Amino acid sequence: MTGAAAGTITGNITHASAGATTANVSVNGTVTPPTVTPSVSTLNLGTTQQGTAGTPASYTVSGSALTGNTTITAPSGVEVSFSSGSGYAASITITTFPSYAGLAVYARLTGATAGAVSGNITHASAGATTANVTISGNVWSLVATPNSLNLGTTSVGTPGTAQSYDLVGAGLTVATTVNAPANFEISLSQAGSYSASLNINQTPTLNATVGCA
Repeated sequence: MTGAAAGTITGNITHASAGATTANVSVNGTVTPPTVTPSVSTLNLGTTQQGTAGTPASYTVSGSALTGNTTITAPSGVEVSFSSGSGYAASITITTFPSYAGLAVYARLTGATAGAVSGNITHASAGATTANVTISGNVWSLVATPNSLNLGTTSVGTPGTAQSYDLVGAGLTVATTVNAPANFEISLSQAGSYSASLNINQTPTLNATVGCA
């Protein structure tokens, strides 16, 4: 078999000579197509804070009847490696062919941008159907600006003059609890009532001004 095309092939080897009945030998066989097979179809990459790479999750990939390299490409917000602790990149390449088995692939969130992360890690090799691993994950951020307040002075029994800061979040999945230290109070309105803690129920984005006195 030449292996020119995948599938089941049949035919006859013919033997012909002048005046003789043609003699045939029936032949058949199968040409296996190149395949790349990940061990999972979905992968949850969990959550991480913006600016911090996520915890790696892993799966294995196998290939057979390949004629060239296999390229593994991550979607935006994800990076992949053949090692859990180093070598992460947007794309990595398996240079072994025609076959390999149970090769570990590690994937993690880059943490570059806050918000939900989704897409496919693709596995492509010449002639093979591209195999996908669908990923999910989330990157969150919570930033207070400014991050320092001088509340000045006040006399005993008299509340101090309030000042405020902006609290901005993204990729949040639960309410945000804000706690003031002892002898301070906070509020979502400088003219409103103050308390020792606040519960801000804004998801997945948060945009609030917090007053402190």
